[in-house]
Amino acid sequence: MSPKEQQEEQVLVDAAARAERRSYAVSMAAVVKSLTSAEAATVEELAEVKAAEAESRAAIKALEDFQHHH
Repeated sequence: MSPKEQQEEQVLVDAAARAERRSYAVSMAAVVKSLTSAEAATVEELAEVKAAEAESRAAIKALEDFQHHH
């Protein structure tokens, strides 16, 4: 793997890690709210959880695709 490809891979690894952490944090916030509050999650909160999960899956897939082709 060339140095440029290694840099590209590192960018994808970092992006996947950030997306994974965000997804975890958003999901945990929703879980904690549901356990400590009588209020149901709002539509916006549920949409944020779904968006964070989708971003995480997309980032991981981009990394896997890169690794598969290099």
